[in-house]
Amino acid sequence: MANGRDQPRPRRWRLAVGAVIGVATLAMVSSSWIDRSDTYRLEIPVVGRVLLISNAGPVEVRNGDVNQLTSNESWLLNRPKIESLGDSDEVVVRVTCEGRLPCRSATVLTVLPGTEVVIVATEGSVLVDQMDGALTIYDGHGNTLLGALSGSVKVVSESGRVSGNGLSVSQIDVSTVSSEVALEFQTLPERVLVVTGRESTRLRLPEGDVTLMVTSPENLQNFEVESVLGSASVITIRSNGPVTITPPLEVQPKE
Repeated sequence: MANGRDQPRPRRWRLAVGAVIGVATLAMVSSSWIDRSDTYRLEIPVVGRVLLISNAGPVEVRNGDVNQLTSNESWLLNRPKIESLGDSDEVVVRVTCEGRLPCRSATVLTVLPGTEVVIVATEGSVLVDQMDGALTIYDGHGNTLLGALSGSVKVVSESGRVSGNGLSVSQIDVSTVSSEVALEFQTLPERVLVVTGRESTRLRLPEGDVTLMVTSPENLQNFEVESVLGSASVITIRSNGPVTITPPLEVQPKE
């Protein structure tokens, strides 16, 4: 007589068959998600301020000839939802993915030079390049990358890295919870404020003869930079992590 381990167990066979069907279904779902994609364009009227709110993926912003939003989308059952409302002064655009099924929008926003832009991105990175105007970014979990910008910039990042290259901004404020900050300036800004945790902060100022003067002797992470050309810049760094400013500058106590 066969022992109990040799006897067939229908329940186990049913579970095995169910697992095979599940894998096959997952493969079909993944394939259909890749196939379901589209590009959507939204014309935005000429206004002074554009607010973009997105939880659907990466966001890119730059200047252009028109105010326009382009959404490169992919989804499983429900495509990303795009809504807009506003008046003659401000337009608010929302790009959202609802539920837990696969859904994504790579959003590109172009605005006329001088337009104020506010970005609220809870998922995905934010890239801003070739833009002139006031810019505010609230980034949840992605990295923030700043390119050739002029005007004023404010960045609040929860966990992503904040970096900038070729900046010509008049002022920039960066606040992070636990992220690295690395900013490279093409021209000397009027004001820089960086507030971080224990991650590193690196600033690269324009090459030239400048003098670094300590404004707070008890805290060597607060600086005032004054150039020989007469233009002044106040740089304040509040951080528990390492701080590097290049090129090496002569440090002199402020009188």
